[in-house]
Amino acid sequence: MYREAQISCIATALAVMVVGCGTTLGVRPAIEAAAKQFEPVPGKARIYVLIYPVGDAAVGTYTISVAGYEAPRVADKGFAMFDVEPGVHIVQRGTGRKAVGTQIVTEAGKVYFVNAFAKTGVWGVSMTVVPPDIGMEIVRDSTMAWSTQQPDSEREMSAD
Repeated sequence: MYREAQISCIATALAVMVVGCGTTLGVRPAIEAAAKQFEPVPGKARIYVLIYPVGDAAVGTYTISVAGYEAPRVADKGFAMFDVEPGVHIVQRGTGRKAVGTQIVTEAGKVYFVNAFAKTGVWGVSMTVVPPDIGMEIVRDSTMAWSTQQPDSEREMSAD
């Protein structure tokens, strides 16, 4: 009996680690499809924040924040999309002392791409604004984890 309980406990712990810890939020398929058309909302700027590794760097999942919105659990080869007012914004990956950010100046009707990635063999993270053609290619190859387009009832507004 003890051995069965022990095996059951281990199996449950492994399932939680594999499924629970590595999950991302995800959005409705229609929202992801529209995001991959790269057309911002009228009067707004659109910022795509990408988690795209360089080389064989391990990334994990991270909280991305822009303009007061927080996108939790954006994973490797994932992206979050923010429709924001034109102006100056800080794009940040992580929270607290481990946060890394970059400033971006946006204009209405324009699309911006920021890659938050780990560097292979280097301690730390870089945040880099990438050209639109490269950003679009990365987005097309990635999975959308979060969007300001998602209804509030389905969107998690704070990190866990």
